[in-house]
Amino acid sequence: MVIIKIYSQDIYVAAEISVKYADAIAKTLGLTKEDVFLLGSDGALIAEGVDQVSWFTYLEVTIPANLKHKQDALSKTLLEIFNNYGVHLMIKYDYVTKDNIVKILNPDFKVFNETMVEVLPTGNYYDEDDVDWDDDWDEDEDKDD
Repeated sequence: MVIIKIYSQDIYVAAEISVKYADAIAKTLGLTKEDVFLLGSDGALIAEGVDQVSWFTYLEVTIPANLKHKQDALSKTLLEIFNNYGVHLMIKYDYVTKDNIVKILNPDFKVFNETMVEVLPTGNYYDEDDVDWDDDWDEDEDKDD
């Protein structure tokens, strides 16, 4: 399992990267995309009194110690990904033993909560009896004259 905490980026960048690049991150580490977690943060990186959003991205990457030999490959992958989101990149790696990572899955539920949106064409949103106020919004003004 890998956890990547993203600082100095819009919080929604984590969601976008998860959708678009979890496979690439997983492949680099020899994991499955279900083992890649991204943590968006409101943490701003400040340098010389200036918020560095989209200028200097800071990542904290937590991975099992037995994958330390893949640090250079992962750094290259992350650079390619984050090159689209900012100018500079700094990565801090935290290595933990497998004994220190516990993922407990509840068998009564799917592994991930997925937001699925289905848009169905249904005609007019309003009932036919509803008045379309946009068409006659200025009629009351004419009556006052």
